[in-house]
Amino acid sequence: MAVTVEERFRQVQATRMAAVASSYPAASSATAGTKRRAASSAAATTLEKRRKGSNPPRKSRSTSTPSVRRRKSSTPSSAAASLAPHVGRTPGAPYVGVPTLPRTYLDFSHFLWTMGPKIRDECLEDIKEAGVHGEERWRAQHYDPLYATESCKLAFLIQVEKRWGEEQRTSGGDDSEVEEHACYRCYTLQPKAAFEEKPHHVLVSPHGVRFIHVDTKDPIVARRGESLLRRFCIECGVRDGLYPDTELVTSMTDEKWWLCQCRRLHWISPNEPQVECRRCKGKSGYRPLDITSYGSSGGFFPLERRLTKLSL
Repeated sequence: MAVTVEERFRQVQATRMAAVASSYPAASSATAGTKRRAASSAAATTLEKRRKGSNPPRKSRSTSTPSVRRRKSSTPSSAAASLAPHVGRTPGAPYVGVPTLPRTYLDFSHFLWTMGPKIRDECLEDIKEAGVHGEERWRAQHYDPLYATESCKLAFLIQVEKRWGEEQRTSGGDDSEVEEHACYRCYTLQPKAAFEEKPHHVLVSPHGVRFIHVDTKDPIVARRGESLLRRFCIECGVRDGLYPDTELVTSMTDEKWWLCQCRRLHWISPNEPQVECRRCKGKSGYRPLDITSYGSSGGFFPLERRLTKLSL
């Protein structure tokens, strides 16, 4: 039986349609699987990029500045170290054995808001009645320490020191260790050990600071516009340049401090009088004078014997 062209065309078309229909589900499933794998790989790549961006490599973390939490955990005494002045360590002595300059208050703001509210209000009322220059503007700013003039700070400090002395006399406390004095440079009350025993007379002028030593025999002559600085603590003297380099400072509690050329205070131990700064390599050169054995083998006499010989 002969097959016409039309029948042959229909058979070929039916065979092709069946083959296409049988292969369509596999192709669709393969395409969907490929798409899913591509999507999952893209998501993994995105997550990996995010992790790399959020977590820098170890080398960059090690060379950068440590975080605040890491710094606090590594230095538990960071708060105390920030309050202490730059005091050098005596060679051969442990760091914990080196005393630091005591400081009750950091600055005038800390001194104003840390003290008792009763004494603070009474002192503010006193300077209000006295009519101190700039008190009205300071009161309008709710006694913000930033708006306090030098006259207001001075008057407030005088009133606080006066009331503190009255309270000490009323309570009957004569302990000299807890005695506090006023520093007219930072306008705060500081303990006795924070001040020099025999400080220099300092004249403050609008053009700078002029020094006059204690052992001078000439009278103190203040020029026009100059004023005599009443009292200042050791730390203010170092910070404001009131002490020259290589100065030996003796506190009221008979502790000796040496100021090196890089403006750092070093405590002089009684057992190790010579101190060397590890930063500027300077040496104190301080030697305690032993009068009993002074010059016994070199032809000199002790101080008592020399005075006796001169009197004869």
